[in-house]
Amino acid sequence: MSVALFTSAEISQIVKAATKAAADLIQAPQQATEPCLWEWLPNSEAIRLLGLSKASLQRYRSSGLLPHSKMGGNIFYRKSDLESILERNLRIGTTVEAAQ
Repeated sequence: MSVALFTSAEISQIVKAATKAAADLIQAPQQATEPCLWEWLPNSEAIRLLGLSKASLQRYRSSGLLPHSKMGGNIFYRKSDLESILERNLRIGTTVEAAQ
């Protein structure tokens, strides 16, 4: 077993290099290829965003319309899946003409 001795100046340089490396990691933009944890929303947030009841969301899950992940009794949805279901149901220019 060997022992390495460092001077206080060497230790100071090591600490500075480690601090700079950590700061660079924190400030680095996140890779777009990896999904961020914050892109997953809990059931309660999906209910709020979509304006649906808990039962309606359950029907969407059961029918396979809305992919989800379940972990520890909690249900999560990808933000992109919620946006997709809104896009699929988007109606443009639909008007109801009054009966004459």
